[in-house]
Formats: sequence, structure tokens, C-alpha cells
Amino acid sequence: MNNKNDDLTINRTFALAIKNHKENNIKLATDLYKQVLEINPNHLPSLNNLGVLFNGLGETQKAKSYYEKAIEIDPNYTDTYINLGNVYKELGNEQEAKDCYEKVIQINSDHPVAHNNLKNVSNKIKLLSEIQKSKNINKISFIKKIQNKFFGSDLRLNTNPFISYREVEEELISCLYKLNNKSFKETNKIFFGKGKHSENFKIFQNDYPILNKAEDDLTNIMRRAVKSDIFIEDSFFNILSDADGGGSIWHSHTSNWDHSHNLQNQKYSLTYHVAIGNQQSTKPGVLRFKGPEEEILPSKGMVMIFPAKRKHSAHYNGKVDRITIGINFYSLI
Repeated sequence: MNNKNDDLTINRTFALAIKNHKENNIKLATDLYKQVLEINPNHLPSLNNLGVLFNGLGETQKAKSYYEKAIEIDPNYTDTYINLGNVYKELGNEQEAKDCYEKVIQINSDHPVAHNNLKNVSNKIKLLSEIQKSKNINKISFIKKIQNKFFGSDLRLNTNPFISYREVEEELISCLYKLNNKSFKETNKIFFGKGKHSENFKIFQNDYPILNKAEDDLTNIMRRAVKSDIFIEDSFFNILSDADGGGSIWHSHTSNWDHSHNLQNQKYSLTYHVAIGNQQSTKPGVLRFKGPEEEILPSKGMVMIFPAKRKHSAHYNGKVDRITIGINFYSLI
């Protein structure tokens, strides 16, 4: 059993480890967590945080071993079940991830992260099932497989990006303002400036007829663009108004999960320009692409679809709101 001096040393060392972990001093943080474990091998927060640290370094198997050790010590340690579930998901083991999140909910039925992650992984399982079902029905030809293998998803689009239009209803704009939102600063590192986006990435699940109509219309455009049935993963909105400048840094919408399942060439992104703001500003909201380099100034109602792996960014500094709806989706064949 630890004495008071040991407890004091553990608390100080663990606090210093967390500080260095947050400051990305990985080597020192690792050493400090391990020093805690030398005094108390059953120190759950250190085991869990070492798992987080190694997972962040891409060493998922090592992270998994620390999480499993923590759960072995305390089968009700919910933080570690969440993190272990995330590792399983990254490794493409969706059912194991689902089991972890369900275990957390058994321990704490109101755990919001577990519920959110369970919905996410259940959605992944459904996607994989839909893709397999579609492949079995359509029997993709050998030539199409070879084309997709060597040339990627661009062949599915007539143009990259594929451009279409949908008339924007004022009712749609007012509806987006009614939906729950979060400021850019609250949630992610992709967007910057004074702006907000939807609270979650499932805006089409809100019960508004105008959103249902927009979803139907955009779904038809997506199907036409990729010549296939589709599966929507994310749907969200962004509202940007910042005279000092804001927008998004260079980014893409493929993930480790997409690559682990070889779905990066079946994933696409859509931007629907609901309001274009003040395009007389010095940064009018041009959508910039890499691979190849390209710039497109959107017009109101413009719908752009492009491979999710294609990096893009935008910068806007007008005082009038610029509003976009974004969708990430998969072609089922």
C-alpha cells in the first residue's frame, strides 16, 4: 500500500506529466507517467493517458495494451473503454468498438460521449453493409475495378469538381439559423475566425420539411454526379461573418478509417453555397483546391462535389454572412 509520501510523489509527478502531455513534450510526459507506475502499477489515469499518448503517435497496439491493462484493473473504468473503442474503430474492428461503447452505457446510461460514439460506429457498420449489399447486387465489372484501383475516384465524376445548382429558398436560410450551433473556436482546428457551424454533423435528422426537401434534391444531385446510390455520413452547415478574415485551412475529408477499409476512393464531399456574402471583399470566399491547383468563386446555389481526399480551403473577410451546407458521402459502388 502506498504511504503518504508515495501519494504526494504520485500526485506531483502525474500533474507534471499532464502538463508536459498538453504541451506536447511527449518523451518527458511518457517518462513521468511511467515513474508514477513504478510507484503504483495500478494507477489508472497514468495507464489511460499513456494509451492516449501512444495512440496519438499512431502506435495503436501499444495504446491498446495500456487500455486493456487499465480495464483489467478496473472493469468499470469508462474513460478507458471509450478510448479502447476508438482504437478498435481506427483498426477497422467496428463490432469490438461497438461493444466498448455499449459497455460504457451499461455502466453509465447517460454517458454522452458513449452514446455519440455508438451512433457513429453503428453508422459505419451500416455503411459497410450497404456497400457490400450493393456490390453483390451490381457485380462491378473487372474493368471498373481496375480503373478505380489505378486512377481513383475521379473517374466517377464527369468533372472534378462536379458543379450543379439548386435554387436557395429563404426558408432554408432561416431554418439554418434556428438550428443549434457551436462557434469555430469551440470545436475544431479546421475553421478559424468568427463563425459557427452545426452542433452535430447530422442536420438532415432535424424535423424541418425544408431540410427534407434540400436533402432529397442534393441526394439526387450526388447520385447523378457519382452514377451510383450513395450513403451520407455527415451533413452540417457553416456560417462565417468576419471582416478580419476567417474560413478554413487546407484539409481533406478522408480518415484513417476510410483507408483501413479502402474506401478513400468512394468518398466524396459536397459544398452547397446557400449565401455567398460580400464578394466585393478582398477575400471573397474562393474555394481553392490542390491536386491539381484550382480556384473557384462560388455563386449562390452552386453545388460542388469532389473527391473527399482532395485538399481544399477557403478564406472570407466580408461583413455579410457566408453560408454553406456540407455533406460527406460514399458511392456504394
